[in-house]
Amino acid sequence: MKRTTEFVLGLVGSIIATVINAFFVIVVGFMPVTWDVGEAWGTFGLH
Repeated sequence: MKRTTEFVLGLVGSIIATVINAFFVIVVGFMPVTWDVGEAWGTFGLH
């Protein structure tokens, strides 16, 4: 039995997760170091 569908969905999910993670690394990497943790969480709407 072929598992092409599962492979493609897994690959697409992995690519999307990598792009989202890279975005957050870039955004958090450019945040000023002097920001409070509460302000950083508020930036992402998680406050």
